[in-house]
Amino acid sequence: RILSTSNLIDGIASCATAKSIVNAHVLTHEDIVPGKIYRNVPVIQLLDGGGVLVDLGLGTKGIIPAMHLFDKASHGNPDAGGDAVLSGYRQKIRQAKYKEGN
Repeated sequence: RILSTSNLIDGIASCATAKSIVNAHVLTHEDIVPGKIYRNVPVIQLLDGGGVLVDLGLGTKGIIPAMHLFDKASHGNPDAGGDAVLSGYRQKIRQAKYKEGN
């Protein structure tokens, strides 16, 4: 994996072959591309507000807010307790799907 091209004038690029570096999604925050989809990132922690803390690679962390964990927005019926029921359902799914270490 190419780490740096700062010496490219001399025709030399800094590289790494360590498996942890080659397999990392990103090496630094500078490597993060807004809008890019990062798949199979390990979950570090389930956050109290319903979000998830993930490891993007080599200590670079990202937060996925609760509102972005599911594919579709919900429209529960607040008069029938729909939001409360759905919130409990989403909490169970979040805990099952986004276990720490996965």
